Amino acid sequence: MTLSIWCEPTAGTVAVGLRLAGLPRLIGYQGAKWGYADAILHHMGLVPGSGVDTLMLADISPGWQGCWRGLAQPGCAHAAGEIVEAWRDHYGSDAPVHYRACWDEQLAIYRAKGIEPTPMGVARWLVLIALSAMQRGPDAGPAIGYDPAWKTWPSKTKPTPTCGTVSVGKRLMAWPEVPPTILVWDRADLIPPTAGAYVMFDPPYENCQGYESGTLSRSMMLHLADRWAHVGATCVGIMEGEAMPGYDSVDLTIRRKGTTPHWGRSTKEILSLHPHCAGAT
Repeated sequence: MTLSIWCEPTAGTVAVGLRLAGLPRLIGYQGAKWGYADAILHHMGLVPGSGVDTLMLADISPGWQGCWRGLAQPGCAHAAGEIVEAWRDHYGSDAPVHYRACWDEQLAIYRAKGIEPTPMGVARWLVLIALSAMQRGPDAGPAIGYDPAWKTWPSKTKPTPTCGTVSVGKRLMAWPEVPPTILVWDRADLIPPTAGAYVMFDPPYENCQGYESGTLSRSMMLHLADRWAHVGATCVGIMEGEAMPGYDSVDLTIRRKGTTPHWGRSTKEILSLHPHCAGAT
């Protein structure tokens, strides 16, 4: 059965929502929660890939906002994928110099125009993310260049696949022609709480490194979680480095799928479920 509403008020790159919807990740690193998505959904009573009618998102960067608003339009993902493939032919994809040429030109356009919710805007944003250092976005700088110290294959002749544009176009082509409804707000507190929704907060962990556009305080997050529970949300979850007082919590730290990030797992991954939701047991 397809879920009606999935909401991520602190969405980041919407890793868990994509996994629920059965959509492929768009870049190699689709956020830290991609590896925990299945465990999160399981403990919220959901099945990965079961589908969702509407994604409600907020607290994401302007670039991702433009990207998601574009991808919400029928046919946009496929058209963006065709643009990425055309760029591969135009710039080349056999050496770091080719990727650097793509980065430099597309970055200049991004600085001048931002990311518009169009196939061109979607293609530009995802390619800049894919080519950026640690896939953190344009402000992080390029992960490729003329210096042999940049990431390469062991042979030192080709860029790593995660830094290239090869997979971006194919992943966009794998999106459905008609995607789920995607609604985007500037801030988490602007999303109207809705009965029956499933909600997951993934804010900047307290006393840990934050992320772009992640400014929601813990006190405000707990207030918003109460608002969602009060209107009849089926389930409200909070991912943090510690359990939320009064919530039903489970430690998911060792439940990650895939490789462990290079920075290790010094921070715990705790899912806390609001006790007063319609679906709480």
